[in-house]
Amino acid sequence: MIVPDLQALAEPIEILVPMPNNPRRGNIEAVIKSLEQFGQRKPIVVRRRDSVVLSGNHTLAAASALGWTEIAVVWTDDDEATGSAWALADNRTSDLGTYDDEALAELIEQVAAADNAALFAATSYDESDLEELRAAINNLDDLDGYAATDEADEDIGNLYTTKIGTPVYEIVGDQPAISDLFMRDKERELLEEIKSADIPKDVKQFLTVAASRHIVYDFRKIAEFYPHQTPDVQRLMERSALVIIDFDDAIKNGFVKLSTRLDALVREAREHHATS
Repeated sequence: MIVPDLQALAEPIEILVPMPNNPRRGNIEAVIKSLEQFGQRKPIVVRRRDSVVLSGNHTLAAASALGWTEIAVVWTDDDEATGSAWALADNRTSDLGTYDDEALAELIEQVAAADNAALFAATSYDESDLEELRAAINNLDDLDGYAATDEADEDIGNLYTTKIGTPVYEIVGDQPAISDLFMRDKERELLEEIKSADIPKDVKQFLTVAASRHIVYDFRKIAEFYPHQTPDVQRLMERSALVIIDFDDAIKNGFVKLSTRLDALVREAREHHATS
């Protein structure tokens, strides 16, 4: 369904040509969900001389999959180079954008609270995405609080040095449950897809191992969990970098590189909030 205000721009889908060797790889299923729920709300861009789609190839594919016969089009008179440059710019300006995670989470929660399953599904977000986003925000808040009180903050390269006092992990409350230390919803979803996929066995094994990257850890609860454990468990947690106790070991094992990157992310977040 093309929204009424775009109906005057409708053109037959059969005359349009998808961009050859389009480097963009979109999620057609997500676009289909959007078109089904909202209709076409912005036109695609097509070069007049050869009817090649410069922007909106995935919208065209989704509309075709839905059985549409028409789609709203804006025509351009670009030559080959200009058309290619526009296609690159259109995708690149989108790639260069970022999100304010707090605002994004609030927007997702607002739609979820509407209690309209079809509307929420059309966003292509789900509850596990929201959980991961909230966990990431909480972890960033923890890091930001640590970095803000770090006397060596201006020396990013020496974040783990003897200038920093060793953190003291003391029992201050009940031991968190193991299930509260991490979330595996996204990993499990991916594992199900890998299990049912018709792919070579060695590739499936590799993807199964790689799926663990989608486990989300709650480092605040991990820090609360640590002091309740036996020395053997604590040692293994330290070697896994779930907690940092010995800063010399952190440097030796390369965790200082991770810390430097996290510290850079914290600084970027601060600058973003300061200018927004």
